[in-house]
Amino acid sequence: MKEKKEIVITGRMVLRIVFALTIIATMVRLLLKQTFEKEDVIIIALLVSSMSLNFVIDKK
Repeated sequence: MKEKKEIVITGRMVLRIVFALTIIATMVRLLLKQTFEKEDVIIIALLVSSMSLNFVIDKK
């Protein structure tokens, strides 16, 4: 009888996925030469700060 393997999704995984998607979106915008709005800059800054905090917590 095979055991079911459960995939546990943590907040860190979600943050990393969102961060990766944000990086891809910003690269696409830069390639299309679209201008950034203030909201976009704020969202990117928040994501970068949350990811840096996440890596600091991981190392401890």
